Parts: sequence; C-alpha cells; structure tokens
Amino acid sequence: MIRLKRYVLRQQFRPGLLGLLVNPFYFARKELLRSISRFANQIQGETLDVGCGHKPYEHLFHAARYIGLEIDTPHNRISKRADVFYDGGAFPFIDRQFDSVICNEVLEHVFNPDDFAKTVADGRIIFQLLNGIIYKKVNSKNPYLDLIMIAIFIAPINVLGALCSPILPSSEDLYLDNVILARKTSENREHVVGRE
Repeated sequence: MIRLKRYVLRQQFRPGLLGLLVNPFYFARKELLRSISRFANQIQGETLDVGCGHKPYEHLFHAARYIGLEIDTPHNRISKRADVFYDGGAFPFIDRQFDSVICNEVLEHVFNPDDFAKTVADGRIIFQLLNGIIYKKVNSKNPYLDLIMIAIFIAPINVLGALCSPILPSSEDLYLDNVILARKTSENREHVVGRE
C-alpha cells in the first residue's frame, strides 16, 4: 500500500501515461512539468519556491539553496514541506535575497494576480476545468475511495481530452498555466527572458 501511495503521489506532479487514470489535474500538471523542465537549467543560486507545497519540482533545479515558502496555517504546517511560513502578505525576506523565484499553481489563489506577477492556450482546458469541478464534488478525503472515484469519473475525461487534443483549436482566452522566467538586471529591475 505504501508503494501504491508513493506511485499515485508521483503521478500527481510527474504524470506519465498512467497519470491519465489517477490524476484529476493531468493536463495542467503534465504541461506544467514540461514547461518547468524546459526552464529549469536557468534557475540557479539561492532559490525561493513560493507556495512550495511538497516541493515536487525541487529535483529539477540545481539551486545552491532551495527555500520553500507557504502561508502559515495549521494544515500547511503539518502537510507541506515548507522551510518558512508567512502571513500571506509581504515575504519575510530582505530585498534581492534570492537569485531565482519559483511560483507554480499559486496565482489562482491570489486575489490580485496582476500585482503578484504579470501573465498558454489550449482546448484541453475545457477537460481540465470539468475535471476540477468533478474532483471537488467527489473528493472524500479518503485516498483509496478518491482513487476509485477518479478512475470512474475523471479518468475517462482525461483519456477523451488526450485523444481530442490534436484536433482542438488553440485560443488566447483559454490557458492552463503561466510559466514566466525573469532575471534580475544590473539596474535593479527584472526582465522576462523566457515565457511559455
């Protein structure tokens, strides 16, 4: 059972073909992993992971020091791998302390994303949104029951989305994730060096 649990957890953030059957966020996470992997070699030095969760992508980066940051809640203190917790306001670090900052699957929880960061388009978002709605309705907090519910209700939508993806039109109005790579400049400003 422990091996099954580890495998399912790995499929949540590094989904392979079997991730179609066990990951309710398959499309978003698969594309996120592809994009992060593409830019990972440019992340260096002291690195901050904002909203780090379980630090599922830490292994992709060659950071000199990797610090995970999470909002301070009793649940996060028990279930997350953060090194530092904060109140959700200003980050508890000095200016320009980090050489790189990583932030993934966080902006949807931020009420002012334009202030947090300035902004990939694919028809699979329809399947992902549908799975998100279904997952919230069938999620029982029992991992074994949830796995059965995902296999019954969500896996067929994932498979259908994967099969339809080559013929789905792209749209600038629909997208799964934002991946932005910014680098400090000598003038104390940042500029975008990569975007997906």
